[in-house]
Amino acid sequence: MDLRCAKCGSDKIIPQANCFIDDPRIISDRNLKAYVCSHPKALIFKGAVSTSLMARICSECGHTELFAVSPRPVYEAYLEAQESQS
Repeated sequence: MDLRCAKCGSDKIIPQANCFIDDPRIISDRNLKAYVCSHPKALIFKGAVSTSLMARICSECGHTELFAVSPRPVYEAYLEAQESQS
């Protein structure tokens, strides 16, 4: 895979498969996560769907991009939330 930095164009990239982001405050699997609620207005059982985040880092300029490991379920939860608000 030919990876280039989106900012400086360098090919000296640490790919996301080798670069994880952790947060020492998170005890479970220590991965940073993004989430969407499929029922955001619910008082309980909001239907939170999450995915772990990984990073890609340029070793020349330091530009870092985040990528969702499993984006599809999060997107489907977003669509469900949009439908329930219509």
